Amino acid sequence: MFTKIKKLITGSTGAARAIIEGDFYPTNLQNQLAILQSLQSALQRLDAIERNEVISSQQISEITTQLSNVATAIGARLGGWKLESDQNAPEERIIEFLFPRLHDKTVLDVGAHRGSFTSQMLVIGCRAAYAFEPHPELAKNLINNYEGDNKVTVVPVALSAEDGSAELNLVRANNNIIPDVDPLLFSSLKAHNMPAGLEFQGSVRVPVRSLRSLANEGIIPQKAGLLKVDAEGHDLMVFKGMPEGAPYDMLMSEFWSDDFVFATPDIPRHEEAQAFLREKGYGFSISILRSAEDKITFLANRPVRLSKTWGNTLYFRDAVLFDAAYSFVKNVIPQSF
Repeated sequence: MFTKIKKLITGSTGAARAIIEGDFYPTNLQNQLAILQSLQSALQRLDAIERNEVISSQQISEITTQLSNVATAIGARLGGWKLESDQNAPEERIIEFLFPRLHDKTVLDVGAHRGSFTSQMLVIGCRAAYAFEPHPELAKNLINNYEGDNKVTVVPVALSAEDGSAELNLVRANNNIIPDVDPLLFSSLKAHNMPAGLEFQGSVRVPVRSLRSLANEGIIPQKAGLLKVDAEGHDLMVFKGMPEGAPYDMLMSEFWSDDFVFATPDIPRHEEAQAFLREKGYGFSISILRSAEDKITFLANRPVRLSKTWGNTLYFRDAVLFDAAYSFVKNVIPQSF
């Protein structure tokens, strides 16, 4: 009897939290308060009806109408602010919105590069961050930059499914063809296609560890709230090295479509990673896609098959956390290019 009402409540409260916790405030504070007061009133009425265990068709109609109006009002106000381009850093805004809901405020940043993601996580309330970076120069810079910060541990290794060592392929940039690009961003254990102006040149031997062995040795914690992986085509192997039991609340991984400029046939496809993680307990996903024109769209619980796109996929093991993410994303990101 209450199914329709509860669906409306879920949509309304999710959008309301997008306003409160995501800083998407209506410009008119009075409008914001009116929306939230209307939502509170509707929920109080529902509580009263449930306590009496009697509900009429008129009461159902009245409360569903009230909740529909709340959801519509919130949606209209969110509609004025959209994450339509990469300049808005949509993944970070989504994580910022979800972070208060994570059971564990520890973050594992695989492919930390110069530490921008780690630093952003510290800003939004990260309790502890572990920054993994195999490139010797970048790892040294991270250690220097976070010296004295007891929240950050820099782990200067590459991550994969098993322990060992490997050649880290280095990248050279031709700034006459592709200016203002940091070639250190593209170092990878796995060589792949490159656009004009970038090419692999040389390598350096680096230690390789798995998340499993690092956790077993106590170098990193057994559990964390977020595992972010940006390993330039090697992400699935990092996931294969995770400890058993889905120990992370949320995962984030980069992907390339099959015809994207970096893709090669031996790079695991998006659906391969999605299928593997589903088997490991991460049955829900939201993919943030970028086009060549820097436009943004998203897909939920589906493999990415749109041509010439790249982006990141967020994976969830918990339906409630996924529902909160989806409620937020569908209000701020277009569902088509």
